[in-house]
Amino acid sequence: MIDCSATEIAAIREAFGADVDVLLCHWHIKRAWETHIKRDLTIKHDVAGLQLLRESARSLLNAMIYAENEVDFVGYFNAFKDKFEVNYTIFYSYFMNQWMPKKDLWSKVYRQDASFHTSNLVESYHNKLETFYLSRSRNHRIDRLIYMLSDKLVLDYRRDHIQISLGIQPAKLSLFEKERRDIADAVEKQAAISMITKVNEQEFLCKSFQASSSNIYVVKVADNCVVSCTCPVNNMILCKHMFLLLQSRTQSMKLSLLSLLSLLSLLKMLWYWLRDLILSRF
Repeated sequence: MIDCSATEIAAIREAFGADVDVLLCHWHIKRAWETHIKRDLTIKHDVAGLQLLRESARSLLNAMIYAENEVDFVGYFNAFKDKFEVNYTIFYSYFMNQWMPKKDLWSKVYRQDASFHTSNLVESYHNKLETFYLSRSRNHRIDRLIYMLSDKLVLDYRRDHIQISLGIQPAKLSLFEKERRDIADAVEKQAAISMITKVNEQEFLCKSFQASSSNIYVVKVADNCVVSCTCPVNNMILCKHMFLLLQSRTQSMKLSLLSLLSLLSLLKMLWYWLRDLILSRF
């Protein structure tokens, strides 16, 4: 998930080829569009007409971003073409040259498996990394940077994993995951049990939450941990079917479990803490 940089796209393609999916951030796209809407769409001596024209452009562009299928996308594009091709050639040419050739990178029609559509999470994480680990300094030597990431940042992740596994702190869920958890929690216990069918110790079948749907999804479990679901929205996030399985089964089933690796991580964390403490005395 990146902004609209053609240079960055080319660098990723050259380094990783087709093994990596590149998606463009909707927020950055809309900001670029807004700049050209205000610059290229003008009507003299008609403020109300200008406002309607620009709102029409925003509406059609947003419709193309959030189109559910290719038929809808083509329909919205044709409406956009009829509106702007003849009378606003600069704006229309900008869109055709800059955005239509890479529509598969920004329209939801071609990225339906994506669980998010902006780079806000990446930028938020980068901000925390700079604030809490790098002290907002750009002057770090490469060995210092590697040390901070491998010894400090990784240890903090392992500590959080251990604390969540032991029930010391709750798992950190995204807003989307919290909404899905609340949907699953709203289902009564007996109804939840009736929606789940056990195939074996590693697989469970979960009925769709929509009564009119006959879809059945496979929820997988490993080491007593709910790890995945075959539903369309499950893409490295926790879906409502996974939460429903947790609700319908015993409390021993968790999203993460304390393992030998976690224990070793705890020992390593304690070792680094003692080492830093000793070094600070000298």
